[in-house]
Amino acid sequence: MAKDTDKPTIARIRDRLDAYSREDITIDEARIVFNTKTKAPIQSRIDDGTFTAVKVLGIWQIDVKSIHRYLDVINNRI
Repeated sequence: MAKDTDKPTIARIRDRLDAYSREDITIDEARIVFNTKTKAPIQSRIDDGTFTAVKVLGIWQIDVKSIHRYLDVINNRI
């Protein structure tokens, strides 16, 4: 049986993202998905329009589809 570490990085990110089973995730959840220590890389992608997000009651809700599109672009570059 293959270990999680045997999967390519993008596949591991997609697995963590799909584990939420929702259409939107928060910045904190995205930070966990991308395994970053700070929110800055996620916020930067919201600010530059890479991730589609709206602020609801002061909390960013990021469209999961926009994250998958970003991962597709990254995957195609490799």
